[in-house]
Amino acid sequence: MDALEASRRESDAHNVDHVCLRVQNYDEASILAHRATHGVRIGEVGSRYGAEGEGPSIYLFDPQGNMIELKGPATI
Repeated sequence: MDALEASRRESDAHNVDHVCLRVQNYDEASILAHRATHGVRIGEVGSRYGAEGEGPSIYLFDPQGNMIELKGPATI
């Protein structure tokens, strides 16, 4: 991408789909309660396949709209 292309991008465009953070002591209920207390927008909650295998996962959004995945340990 050259400088001309970069200047034409939308100001709200994102460079990555999401960032995944592996959470060792993953407690879905606590995570959901904490995000509700602080008004964090939530995406999908479920089980997803990742680098370590299938496990619990929650998608959240930061104030700029970037998607962050909190991923628990593999269960399978």
